[in-house]
Amino acid sequence: MSETKLPVSVTIGPFRVEAGQYVRPMLRMFFGRNWMWFALPLLAAGATAICTADVRWAIVGLILLFMVFPMIMVLIYINYALTLEVRWSLMEKTMHIDGDGVHMSFADARMRDRSISWNDISSITRDRNAFYLHLKVRRFNYVMIPCSALIESEITEQYFTQCVKGWFASQSTVE
Repeated sequence: MSETKLPVSVTIGPFRVEAGQYVRPMLRMFFGRNWMWFALPLLAAGATAICTADVRWAIVGLILLFMVFPMIMVLIYINYALTLEVRWSLMEKTMHIDGDGVHMSFADARMRDRSISWNDISSITRDRNAFYLHLKVRRFNYVMIPCSALIESEITEQYFTQCVKGWFASQSTVE
């Protein structure tokens, strides 16, 4: 089988990601791993309320649902969504991707240009709306590249997938 030659680089943009577009997949990833920590206390309070026929346990379940869990959600938002790496995805930028990594030039003069080497990326995933370059800095942080930005830059999703996975694979074998 012949080996396909990877291009020198791919340039995408300028584009930006809306905050809701970014947070929705992040919360889906978070709750995909941690749903049981929210469900178990509710189930325990509900089961105890039914078994003991005591309405106070039902009230405890409602307090968890409407007071404790929303406060936990705020802490999750502050911990994961208010980081520098999230700003990289949300700010308008032009992204240049090559064998060395991902280079971002921001439209806002207050943000300095950033480079992420392939060694700082733990994995690459995608869904029907975007590509996610998961960063090693902390869980649930990623740089999001919406598929609409690829279309505006006249790059096909298949071509982009082949290039990015090829560069990522070639770099991860070097380590």
